[in-house]
Amino acid sequence: MPAMLDADDSRFRRDLVEKNMMRGKQVPEEDGTVTWRSSCLLCGQPSEVKGLDAKGITRWQAGAFVQEAFPGLSADDREILVSGTHGDCYDLAFPEEEEEDWDDTELP
Repeated sequence: MPAMLDADDSRFRRDLVEKNMMRGKQVPEEDGTVTWRSSCLLCGQPSEVKGLDAKGITRWQAGAFVQEAFPGLSADDREILVSGTHGDCYDLAFPEEEEEDWDDTELP
């Protein structure tokens, strides 16, 4: 059963990334890097990630995880590339739930 969940998660991630790739625009810079420009799906404000390596973009578009293609990017920049949202907007839309503190000693 876990393998099936992993496949579903991978398919979902790939679909999300592919849709965001179609929305964004790659702008070559004079220094040989690429700037990724799009707008946040949640707030509509512009987004850009600067200094991307062309080889990293190729790896990412071929299916590599964004953190593998661009290991030096911040979590917020990775979120823009993966989901098309600002990190703060994502956090507001999907707040982390507090974990309950379980006491194993109470179990039978």
